[in-house]
Amino acid sequence: MKFATPILCFAALCSHVAAGDEALAQKLLDLTRFNEGLDQRLSNAYPKLKEPTERSKAFWTKLRTERAKLYAKRFSDEQLSALIAFFQTPAGKEFAKEQPAVEREMNEVGSNLLGDFISGK
Repeated sequence: MKFATPILCFAALCSHVAAGDEALAQKLLDLTRFNEGLDQRLSNAYPKLKEPTERSKAFWTKLRTERAKLYAKRFSDEQLSALIAFFQTPAGKEFAKEQPAVEREMNEVGSNLLGDFISGK
């Protein structure tokens, strides 16, 4: 228990991070292939929509802008730059490439697990 107080104090200090630059956050979204994930989500949600409309493009642009603002709010410039540096490495590029597939598969797994949980299995 004697370690709890210093850990809580450290967590409190780390929880307040100076806001980062939104342009860095936008670059992070580019490197993490955010738009590709959005395109996939749109086609999954609206399979009959073959081509994005101007309205849907505007929606996704606004969504991307809001995500960038959240990243800039939650991470400092130093942290955003470190994330950008990681996503420029081979491992980071592979992670960004595979993440949409991982999310799709996890959605299926999560849905199945939730169904089992609800049904009492």
